[in-house]
Amino acid sequence: MSEQSGSSQGRQKRTELPIERGFPIERVNEIAAKEGRAKMYYRPIYTMHKWWARRLGCVFRAISLYTLLDDPEKVSVFEPGHEGSTLASYDDDADGESDLDVASLLERVDMTDPESLWELYPKDVRVEDKKVLDPFMGGGTSLVEASRFGAELTGNDLNPVAWFVTKKELEGGDTSVDELQEAFTQVKQGAADRVKQVYKTPCPNGD
Repeated sequence: MSEQSGSSQGRQKRTELPIERGFPIERVNEIAAKEGRAKMYYRPIYTMHKWWARRLGCVFRAISLYTLLDDPEKVSVFEPGHEGSTLASYDDDADGESDLDVASLLERVDMTDPESLWELYPKDVRVEDKKVLDPFMGGGTSLVEASRFGAELTGNDLNPVAWFVTKKELEGGDTSVDELQEAFTQVKQGAADRVKQVYKTPCPNGD
C-alpha cells in the first residue's frame, strides 16, 4: 500500500499536556464547594450580571493551569500582589533563586500525583504564545480565567447579552475606581429620590 500524502511521518510530536496525565479533582472540589455558596466573595466579577448556568471560576482556573502550561521556558510565576516581581525576588536564599521549579512540577504530574502542579494555583502565573477559543462562551468564565494567564482570547456566542457581559468582565481590570464611584454617584443623584418613593412602607412603631 502506497504512503498517503499528509501522513503523520515527519510531523512534530505534540507535547503532552498536564491535564492529559492527571487532574487535581479533589482540590478543585474543595474550592468549588465554597465558591458555589458565595460567588460574590470568591469571584465578584461574575456577579456584575446574572448569567444562568454560570460555571465556577475555580474549575476553569484549574483547567487553564493544567492545559496552558506545557513549556516551562514560556511560563513566568509571580507572587500575587507583587506586580513585575518574580518569586526569586522574595526568596530567603542568598543567591535569590526560588525553590520553585516549574519544569519539575510539570514532569511530576500523573494519575498518582496530580497535585504536583497545584502549588501554582494561588500564584500569578503567566504564559507566552497561548491562544484560547471558546465558540460557546456564554457568560465568559472560561475566557476570564484564561485571561489571568495572559493568553490570547477569542470568544463567540449567539446571545448578544453574553457578548456584552463577557466584554465588560474582560475590561474590568482596566476600570478606574474613581470613575466608577463617580458614575455610581451620578446614578444615585438622578434616581435615588424616585426609587425611594416606590419603596415605602409603614413602620409598626410609627417611625
